[in-house]
Amino acid sequence: MRSHCRPHSVALIGGGRWGHTLFSALECQLRDQERILWFSQHGVDAITEKLAIRERFMKEKKSISGPNAVIFSDPTALWAERPTCAIIATAPYEHAVTANFALEKGVPTLVEKPLCLTESDGSKLLEKACSRNVPLGVNLEFLYASYLSEFANFFKNRKLNHIDITWKDPA
Repeated sequence: MRSHCRPHSVALIGGGRWGHTLFSALECQLRDQERILWFSQHGVDAITEKLAIRERFMKEKKSISGPNAVIFSDPTALWAERPTCAIIATAPYEHAVTANFALEKGVPTLVEKPLCLTESDGSKLLEKACSRNVPLGVNLEFLYASYLSEFANFFKNRKLNHIDITWKDPA
């Protein structure tokens, strides 16, 4: 029970397909007093429409259950709300800069894959997270990754002799 803590305010950053998918997942997980602070610079119209549909549905069902969702297009206003955590679902080229900013604010951060586009940027983010003792994670959602099923099917009736996997952990 988290009654002694302030309610969660999840900063959901990104208005594309994964932002919408993650919103739907969050909506099912968060409680009434918790908030989704949804930020997008490019998808505000689609987010506004999604939330309007959600509100109409809730009124029809006479349901007021679920977290409060607030839309932001100004990053200063978003961070002024002091979110308790952040989920980054922007374009991959924006991941490093956005995650770095969240970590600077001391906000535990989950980044949609890929974490970033270069090993150097990834190392910098890991160093910042470790030095500030702020959790940093990468969302690797394989449930809908058809390429993994295709890969497994490719080897289904074949003899596999050897697989090389390269893994790099920070020292």
